[in-house]
Amino acid sequence: MQDRKAARVLPDPVGAGLVLLGGYGAAGEGRDGWLWDGVRWVSHVGLPPMEPWMSWYAATYEPATDGILVFGGANVASPQAALNDTWRSTGGAWTQVPV
Repeated sequence: MQDRKAARVLPDPVGAGLVLLGGYGAAGEGRDGWLWDGVRWVSHVGLPPMEPWMSWYAATYEPATDGILVFGGANVASPQAALNDTWRSTGGAWTQVPV
């Protein structure tokens, strides 16, 4: 896993580890997800790449859908402009949530 800045870490709802999402590093955008199993980071193959890519956002687990919600942040297309949208993944593609 590349070094990450502006990524988010939240509890893994399925296991006892942590989930890392998004961010950026020396290799560019971090669209993938990673799981911390208590010993090492492993690629989270069940989580699709973040589309659109974001950093500096808020993230939480949503028990009602067993999914992950992300809100706001910034992306590579407009790094200085704050985003005002919400996205959800329940293991499939990221979909925008109407507000």
